[in-house]
Amino acid sequence: MVSEFDMAQAEALLAAARAELPGYEAQFDAQVFAIATLLNQPASSVQAQMRRGSRQPRSPGSSRAGLPADLLRNRPDLRSAE
Repeated sequence: MVSEFDMAQAEALLAAARAELPGYEAQFDAQVFAIATLLNQPASSVQAQMRRGSRQPRSPGSSRAGLPADLLRNRPDLRSAE
């Protein structure tokens, strides 16, 4: 149903995407190790949790920042400048 050109183009795009996968996997592993370091947990447990597609790990404490203006007011360098 498609021309040979379209088929060759689709196959080339598929091959290019497959060639990029090892790089993405290496970046994923590096980011998992960084997250494990920030959470002070073993990398193997965080990696297993991330690989099975569960929710992202949460840091202890509140992550609500409020309004963007509140973020600016809470910055120590801006408070000292005021």
